[in-house]
Amino acid sequence: MGIGKGVGCRVWGVRKTVKKPQTPQTPRTPQTPHTLPPHPTPYTLPCNNN
Repeated sequence: MGIGKGVGCRVWGVRKTVKKPQTPQTPRTPQTPHTLPPHPTPYTLPCNNN
């Protein structure tokens, strides 16, 4: 279960960053970068601890 959690955390972080720039059709370009910093911070914290 330890490996599964580590991989899931890493996949989420990479998927979020890749999905953001890959969505040029959305007119919410200024809102994407604002939600990015607050999301990766809490995700990387528990990932590192685990």
